[in-house]
Amino acid sequence: MLVDGPLAWRRRAPLTVLLVSSGAAVLFHVAGHHPGLNSIGPLLALYSVAAHASWRAGLAGALPVVAEWTHGSAMQPGVALWSALGQSLIVAGWTFSTGTIVRLLGTRQKQLTALAGQLAEERDAAALRAVTRERVRIARELHDVVAHHMSRHLRTGRVRPLRRAVRPRHREHHARRHRRHQP
Repeated sequence: MLVDGPLAWRRRAPLTVLLVSSGAAVLFHVAGHHPGLNSIGPLLALYSVAAHASWRAGLAGALPVVAEWTHGSAMQPGVALWSALGQSLIVAGWTFSTGTIVRLLGTRQKQLTALAGQLAEERDAAALRAVTRERVRIARELHDVVAHHMSRHLRTGRVRPLRRAVRPRHREHHARRHRRHQP
């Protein structure tokens, strides 16, 4: 219970949990209990340190795990100390590497999420610029068409020029001229 119980807090205080779990496992071995029963708790704590803390904390946390695994393996009959140490280094190295990879992937995922947000903002801004350019293009075309028609009507005489006051003797002349051009 003392070896695996603290694992419930491994995300809040990973290094502390690792030290408590490894120390309790060594005490468990010294008390004469089978060393293989509580060997996974310190490994899981090391994984948590590597995944949630800095790589330096992970390397520092690997030391008690290597010591605990070496002690537990060396207690087995017929296992040489160099073999126990080699096995401990391999298992702790694999656990540290896995935790570090998970931490780096999490960091990369956060970076990619931020970049995706920036990309979405840039895409929306580009779409807005494209819509604005299209509106300006349509407005220019409409202006050109209206200006063309207005100038054509002015040239053909279909539109009367504005006058402030038409003299009475010219009023009839303008009225006749206007009637001729109506369909």
